[in-house]
Amino acid sequence: MALTGSSSLMRPLEQFHSHWTLVDRVLAESGPLLVLDGIGREVLISIREELETMPTGLLEVLAEEKLATGRLRQLKARQCERMKLFNLRVRGDYPRTVWETVLRLVPNPEVSMARWLRPVRETLCLWKRLDEATGGFELGLEAAGTRYSSAGFEQDFEETEAAWEAWSDCEVETALLRVARTFLQARAVAVMKAYGHAVQGRLGDGSALVASLPQLWPGPRRGQRRKRRTRASRRPAEGAASDLVLESKTLS
Repeated sequence: MALTGSSSLMRPLEQFHSHWTLVDRVLAESGPLLVLDGIGREVLISIREELETMPTGLLEVLAEEKLATGRLRQLKARQCERMKLFNLRVRGDYPRTVWETVLRLVPNPEVSMARWLRPVRETLCLWKRLDEATGGFELGLEAAGTRYSSAGFEQDFEETEAAWEAWSDCEVETALLRVARTFLQARAVAVMKAYGHAVQGRLGDGSALVASLPQLWPGPRRGQRRKRRTRASRRPAEGAASDLVLESKTLS
């Protein structure tokens, strides 16, 4: 059965720890039961505590990632709008010139940063070259009541890159937390499986503690599953036999 999340292991971890405590009492003279090169029952408690705290850390990072995503989307949209105004102004002031010819298409703000960066960066370079050729090229932002220059465009570009870096950090942190959780879940399963084998090896199949071993996954135990499969495999044969009897009676 696949793991469905940290919560699916909480009850088995508690049950295995309680069972392990009983086994250690039985084996008191020979020392506590250890598995996987020296792991004792206390590791189940530490795993459980770590799994309990992991969702909180993951939720915090996801919240930061959501904020970073919104900030990045907002900055990209604003810069695309300024780039659009720049292109319109160049087409109006310098039609059929080299400046109009090399204008870059305004990217969609929703595209990836890899596709967004190049046309915006090239527009910044073009704006600076236009400044050198004309002595300064500015946009009039009527809504803000200010003049907007290549310096402002460059500042916006750097701010967007910083927002992208913050978003990337959140993405990496989220991935690391999820992988760490997966590895911890796998370790928990490995310890509990090894414990079950160790108990059977130390106490034997006739022990009540072996019979009362907790189940790692919900559902029928292995022996019960085998019995169900055996019964199910017999049913078609019994049905076929009854069909043969009916057929023989019909022929006679």
